[in-house]
Amino acid sequence: MFKFLRKYNKLILAVGGTLLLIVFLIPQAITSLTQRAAFQGATIATVGNNEGVSNTEWSQIQQEVQFMTNLSQVGLPMQPLGVIKDPEHWYLLVREAQQMGLTGLNPAIFIAPDQIASQAALGGVNTSFVTRFYSRFFGVRSMIDLYSTAGVLSDRRMKVESERLLHEVLVQLVIIDADADATGATPSESELQEQLTRYQDDNPGEGEMGFGYRLPDRVKLDWITIKADSIRSTIENDSERFSGIALRKHWRQEAGRNGIPEVETGTAIPEAVRQNLLDRLTAEKLDDIAKWASDQLQSHRRGFSQRDGYVMLPDEWAQQQLMLKELAEQIRDQYPGLELPAYQSTGDRWYAPGELADLTGIGDATTDKFGLRDTLSSLVRVAKEFGGSTNIFIQQDVAGPPLRGSDSDIFIFRIIDTDPARPPASIEEVRDDVTNDLKRMAHFQTLKDNLPQIESMAQLRGLLSVALENNTIVQPISQVSLCNILTGRLLRFPFPLPIIGSHEEATRTIIDRALELPRTRKLDSQPEQVRTFAFALEDRPTILVVRLENQIPLTQLQFNQLISTREIQGLLIADELNQYETIRDAFAFEALSRRHQFAFTRRTDDDDEIEETPATQTAAADAEDE
Repeated sequence: MFKFLRKYNKLILAVGGTLLLIVFLIPQAITSLTQRAAFQGATIATVGNNEGVSNTEWSQIQQEVQFMTNLSQVGLPMQPLGVIKDPEHWYLLVREAQQMGLTGLNPAIFIAPDQIASQAALGGVNTSFVTRFYSRFFGVRSMIDLYSTAGVLSDRRMKVESERLLHEVLVQLVIIDADADATGATPSESELQEQLTRYQDDNPGEGEMGFGYRLPDRVKLDWITIKADSIRSTIENDSERFSGIALRKHWRQEAGRNGIPEVETGTAIPEAVRQNLLDRLTAEKLDDIAKWASDQLQSHRRGFSQRDGYVMLPDEWAQQQLMLKELAEQIRDQYPGLELPAYQSTGDRWYAPGELADLTGIGDATTDKFGLRDTLSSLVRVAKEFGGSTNIFIQQDVAGPPLRGSDSDIFIFRIIDTDPARPPASIEEVRDDVTNDLKRMAHFQTLKDNLPQIESMAQLRGLLSVALENNTIVQPISQVSLCNILTGRLLRFPFPLPIIGSHEEATRTIIDRALELPRTRKLDSQPEQVRTFAFALEDRPTILVVRLENQIPLTQLQFNQLISTREIQGLLIADELNQYETIRDAFAFEALSRRHQFAFTRRTDDDDEIEETPATQTAAADAEDE
């Protein structure tokens, strides 16, 4: 026995040690497998009749969404839904397509096998994953296509509506806008107040007929200007920095660059050398002054705490801050020979951010402090008092970054008062605007009352007479159509009219009048009473006087081609049902969630992380007990 043990002791130790290790690891392995199985079987959400969505299924959905997002760069977005970014949205789209029996299609019908293989390699997945994804993707797309083409269109209706949508007309227009100065009517105080009350919460141009009196964000500010020409003159008069020795040294250093010729012994210093050195020294001096001025401003608020990037100013800051007039004097003292920087302010006038661009000099000045090339308007627009920004920090009573003008002038500005957007407190704040709008409406009513006379004058005496009578002009010949052809596709977007722009109602009226005429391209033979007419646009308010010049009817060949590509059918359905909006509404996550009674069972703040289920928690507890 002992002889046997001595002979096989190494083998016995190896086998025994292995068995002991297995016995030791079995509980942990069982626990790990239990946790894994429990996690994979965890219920992520419920759908339908309390049907559970497992973690395994959810992981597949997440992978497909990530795969689809990656492919969106090569044209995969599902119109009109775009790229599906939320797993729950994709899950419900797939579920609905499955219930309609559309997800069993063979993807090879739509995509070649070699493309599936290449996309699998690029995405780091196997081909079966890509095949399953495309089976679902084309199933969902087929479902959307079925929904969008559900309407039945007769041949007769397609032809009639196609002629209307694709008919093109060349016209001359006289545009008569209502003019506040063209009427002597003066609105009463009660009429002014009624108009203000009705549209005080609408932004200008956004209410009915463009009415709107809500005041925008507005500011008052002041600034000082450090003139580049003043710096340049100072440097030119500096006998040390701009001496002949400095010029020749600069010539040797820059020879062959920036239009500076090579150095030639005994040759006079070229003017290009003088200008190049002067430009460089001026730019360096301007940068130095801007930095010094910024340091002086910051020194007065040194030690102040910040919150979210903005300085927390003390109550007594109005008395402590360095005023820009004082800063201008300090700059002159610090840089002898420099003229006193000019001080300016907006005074009592309020400026909307967009109006600041009209200020001379500073209006087009910019800074790259925050990464992009920001103007004064763009900086003020995101001031703290107007909602702020996550990366641009501008606030009232704190000087902004120095701005550089197109002529290299430096501007140092500060917002001294703000008035966030609000309805007017009284009629006095918008009296002129309200008065002008009511006067315009009075004139518009007069124009509408005289519409038959305007039309008759245009027919008998021509458009020029109407234009002169109403202090306007005859517009150049314009193309009018309800559809545009861009990048080879038909788009339901009317051609823009002069001054007015794209206007559905005006375009429809013109096309309908043209379709009443014979389908000849030239309209010279038609009487003026049928090719010249006038009508009112209630939403502007404007009178349009139109003369039909030529037309381009839809040909049978064009119609047949568009029918074969199904573009006509899509246009008509979109025109009748507002197709894209309808589809987006029908297949939005909210609508799908209601239809399928979808609800998450447990979720963390991170939408991609699922909390432990009771099953995984129990398995973990059992492991700890052992």
